[in-house]
Amino acid sequence: MIPFKQIATLAVALLCAASAQAQAYKVMQIHRTDGTVQTIPTAEIDSVTFATVQPVELFNQCELGGNVWNIASLTEVTSTQGLTIQIYGNGEGEAVSIDLPLNAMGRTYDLATADDVALSVNGKAVTPTSGSLEISKDRTGRNLILVMTAKWQGGSLRADYNGTYSKSFNATGRFTAAIAGGATYSGRMATVLSMTEESGTRHIAFGPADTTTPSEMQNGDCVVWFNLSALKWGTGTVDLAQSAGSYTLRLIDYRTQRTIEAGAGTTGTITTYNDPMGNPNVCYVAIDVTLDDGTHIVADYYGSVTTVQNLDDLYVKPSAENGLTIIDASGNVTSEAALTALKVETSGQFTKFYLLKNKDDSTSDSFLTPMIKIQTALIGTGELDLANAEARTWEVKYQGFQLSSQDNDYMNKASGGTLSVEYDEATKQYSIRLSLLNLYESPWGTSGGDGSTLTINYDGPAL
Repeated sequence: MIPFKQIATLAVALLCAASAQAQAYKVMQIHRTDGTVQTIPTAEIDSVTFATVQPVELFNQCELGGNVWNIASLTEVTSTQGLTIQIYGNGEGEAVSIDLPLNAMGRTYDLATADDVALSVNGKAVTPTSGSLEISKDRTGRNLILVMTAKWQGGSLRADYNGTYSKSFNATGRFTAAIAGGATYSGRMATVLSMTEESGTRHIAFGPADTTTPSEMQNGDCVVWFNLSALKWGTGTVDLAQSAGSYTLRLIDYRTQRTIEAGAGTTGTITTYNDPMGNPNVCYVAIDVTLDDGTHIVADYYGSVTTVQNLDDLYVKPSAENGLTIIDASGNVTSEAALTALKVETSGQFTKFYLLKNKDDSTSDSFLTPMIKIQTALIGTGELDLANAEARTWEVKYQGFQLSSQDNDYMNKASGGTLSVEYDEATKQYSIRLSLLNLYESPWGTSGGDGSTLTINYDGPAL
């Protein structure tokens, strides 16, 4: 038998052990949107209430994470990559940047799904899970209107702005012109010429030649020349596919003496702005254009332009000497020859021109003597677009150049070239100009030719 005194002692010990054990208690856990959890013992909570809090009405302000600050400056930056809206307050941690496409004005974006909008806050990119952005300009273009809400993991932003803004440009001052089947020219836009017609149509021409006159632009490899109507100039980005009739554009290749014009199939954009400071001799220009034949031109420039009264001297000036030149696809001269005589044969509706290197050369050898055949009715009618000429209108044979108009559905179709033949009845003089690209498309959709260009210049009488 255990003595009573020992039993009492054991009971006291068990009671002390039980009282020393931790007691369970209830807590409330708050799960935040940033992924963190806050735990509060319920013993410390007197009551819990929920209330709807109306957001602060903003006026040219931002609210970032509950902190409202005034917008001190808003700048629109334009580049070939798109638009960037930069918003700054007066204090630390008050910076917002929004990247947008060039055609953003007047649009509304769902920030949770828009893949062409990027948002950064205080230099850190954020990915909105919800929100919207509306951005536009008033009819004067002087005021920018922006309304935005955005929420992301760990943060939120609201912005409301309606007021003036600053404008700046990021431009490389360089261009690239990749001619379909031909050379690629690229480099600094050393000269930018500007001309404005009485109607307000604005012309811009640029190229690698460092000069101040249109005629000396021909010292470079090429020139890009476009114009925009007064209604389109300075308004931002123009979609060429939607703006036929409001622009013209041409690439003049001085190496091959070939001019490539924009046509109905041209796609891309031209972006223009006047100088924000009002200087008429400063502008921003950016183009990204693909011409009908696949030629691709990209350029962007911000700075001073040289104003001229006329741009006609940009057109190709034929060589003063009678001769022919073959230039390969890379722009290298592979063959040159003087032309000393011309023999003409007319038969039916056509006239053939044999351009002789020597007076006694054979006219039946197309490797030795170039032959140009043209519908007689087209003589004296100006320049013929060989790629788009009607059937049974022209033919050229010389060495690897064996091309003609697509007289039926089973013939190859030439990809590019021009031909003009003039005749002065008083002086009995012919003037022949040919620029022919050795590329063609077969009736089955395959392409051929080596991309070289044949140019022929001849002024003089026939034998």
